[in-house]
Amino acid sequence: MPLIDYFTATDDATAASTVDDGPGAAGFETLPAKGIDPYDALGALESLLTGRAYDEIRGDPRQCQRLTDTSEDAFVVTVTDTLRDSLAAAGDDRLDGVAREWAGTDGLAGVDAAVLGQALRLFAALAKRAIDTDGHLYCWWAL
Repeated sequence: MPLIDYFTATDDATAASTVDDGPGAAGFETLPAKGIDPYDALGALESLLTGRAYDEIRGDPRQCQRLTDTSEDAFVVTVTDTLRDSLAAAGDDRLDGVAREWAGTDGLAGVDAAVLGQALRLFAALAKRAIDTDGHLYCWWAL
């Protein structure tokens, strides 16, 4: 299973610079999220959280846009600002409700909703810090 870390950066070029060693090694605050892929799982999360249609999310230019192609073993992709903003604005009760629904999606079947709720709280805190620093969310994926 790949290593997946979510992190914040001020821009795409800065985020892309973490590809070789990962955002943690480059000093970025990271949220390890093994098994929560940026395309399907976050697309489903955004749909549940915002009510946006999954197909519309997949058409968003920042939804899982690959920023790097220099390595076959690792890459960096964008996370939509809509998801960042929605996570940052959601309260704990909303996050818990979404976690219960999210646990029922194909990509996360079998994952405990309480565990996902805790993960969403951490993700929401990261999203708030991204907003506070005029940054965006990104995903580093290493095979």
